[in-house]
Amino acid sequence: MQRVLVHEDVHDVGPMISEAAAERAEATVRRAVQAGARLGCGGRRTGTLLQSTVLVDPAPTDPAVCEEMFAPVVSVLAYRDVADGIRLANATPYGLSAGVFTTSADAAFAFARGIEVGTVNVNDVSTSRVDLAPFAGIKDSGAGREGIRYAVRAFTHERLVAFALRPPV
Repeated sequence: MQRVLVHEDVHDVGPMISEAAAERAEATVRRAVQAGARLGCGGRRTGTLLQSTVLVDPAPTDPAVCEEMFAPVVSVLAYRDVADGIRLANATPYGLSAGVFTTSADAAFAFARGIEVGTVNVNDVSTSRVDLAPFAGIKDSGAGREGIRYAVRAFTHERLVAFALRPPV
């Protein structure tokens, strides 16, 4: 049995940033369905509210899959084997972070080696992060590195001060 338990205070999805953003997300969902994705649930919009939406098996290069929608939309894609899963995961210009859920250490290491992202979390969500660890994406995801060491460097103004040694007076 698969269940999602949600506290009643946050059961309903809140409004998106603007009606234009909600319209754009709704249109992206509609185009994905027209291109062959199956609508698992949701997809309807009222003003700035877009229902939580599940797209099943959209094309790997569909904007709903490989572009950030900033909307309550998730795409579910089936894969045949680890190589196919890696191919699907890499079929995007972005590479910030990934979550891989598996009971196989071999599969975990294969995904960790093959997925083109800055961070691979095994058996945890892609947003899981340790503050002390460096954090960065690859491909079109971000620029530079984050983390304590990188933050100290970014907020430090290095200056060279050179002294010419002269005999004491």
